[in-house]
Amino acid sequence: MAYKNTHWKLVSVALITIALSHVNYGYDYFRSKPLPLAKATDSQEEFSFPEGGFSILFPKKPTASFSTTKVDDTIVKVHTYTVRERNTYEISYFDLPHNSDDPKITAYLLVGLRNYILSKLKGTLITEASIWLDNNEGRILEISIPKRGIAKAMIIVTHTRLYRVTVVPERSAENASNDAASSDASRFLKSVKLLAIDTSGEGEVEAYLRKNPELAKGAFAVDSGGTFLNARALDLPIPDYPEPARMARVKGTVIVKIVIDEQGNVIAAQAIAGPPSLQSSAVKAARRARFTPTANHGTPVKVLGQVMYNFL
Repeated sequence: MAYKNTHWKLVSVALITIALSHVNYGYDYFRSKPLPLAKATDSQEEFSFPEGGFSILFPKKPTASFSTTKVDDTIVKVHTYTVRERNTYEISYFDLPHNSDDPKITAYLLVGLRNYILSKLKGTLITEASIWLDNNEGRILEISIPKRGIAKAMIIVTHTRLYRVTVVPERSAENASNDAASSDASRFLKSVKLLAIDTSGEGEVEAYLRKNPELAKGAFAVDSGGTFLNARALDLPIPDYPEPARMARVKGTVIVKIVIDEQGNVIAAQAIAGPPSLQSSAVKAARRARFTPTANHGTPVKVLGQVMYNFL
């Protein structure tokens, strides 16, 4: 094996996280082809999402939602945009540091996303085609969903970001015209354009990882002793309870992503989950924390991890 443990650890856990092991699927074809672009029509309008780094044709203004998922001891934020009509049109993305120069890792991530979609939709894979979008590898899927019809999906793996685009029938399909594999669904998938990502709104840790991609890749090789680093802290200050939040009886858990330097000091911190009114206080506390320095084969290294604060 020519791969470092960090890459296999990232890929294996990512697959465990985003894919179930028992998925029934089959192939009708598998081929590589470029992805043609779609043009706006009277029934579809182009929407651009600078922070997401893409534009796409939706039948109307989409609803935005956010969630978190766990990938290799790291909680990532998932951004989703949805329109529900006869079909459900949806695009979601999350950032996942990985070695994009390694085709095997990209292939494993594509398999993981494919199996996740099949499991989520409880469908059977009909066809799978390899596509490329601006030199980024992806897949086009057609999926049969019992009592609903044919769904279509596209997955794209870029340098640090994974995209999932789906069109799923909302009602039972009485005839082929109700399938999401219709021309409107195909046009929706083909309309995706990748844009330069607007980083003006990114968090402190996101900015640090973008400027230091070697940490994003190497951090997964460090044994952090679990999902959260609280137990490894030499000094973990208790955050102040914001008075407005206390008066409003706001309670909850705030998760803060941090970067720790070779001396155990926090050099970047940003909240990724928890009540908004409590996040600023948690981040301030995290920046004052100190941790046991980490060494990888005797060499001091930076660490990417999370700490958790409970406001009760």
